[in-house]
Amino acid sequence: EMLAPVGPRKAARTAGDEEPAPAADTPRVEPDDGASKEAAGEPAGTGVAEPKRAPRRASKFSKIAEQVEKRRTAKGNTLDTARRAWAGFVAAEGIRDELDKANKDGYVERQQFLGRVDQRTYERSRGQGR
Repeated sequence: EMLAPVGPRKAARTAGDEEPAPAADTPRVEPDDGASKEAAGEPAGTGVAEPKRAPRRASKFSKIAEQVEKRRTAKGNTLDTARRAWAGFVAAEGIRDELDKANKDGYVERQQFLGRVDQRTYERSRGQGR
């Protein structure tokens, strides 16, 4: 009952039911596929030619929003600015080799080493339990 269609039921068509033929003086309208209009430069599916509209002028708000967006993308955020400044300083001073040497046993390398030690310890403990 819940899935039954709502609204009036339409009578089913039988073989004897036919649509009335159009009157002789009524022009017959063919379905339009849009190909002829597209060839003529008109958009398909429009039954009536639409008047050409002048392009919309940009509002003052949209102009200001564009300027703000351009300034924001050119300026970048704080992290990008600091990263560029640090890279420029390192290049200007020529201290890349010293930084690499000083960071030889840095935090990331230490964490990777400790992870490898933990993995080997775990594997050994599993192997001895058998």
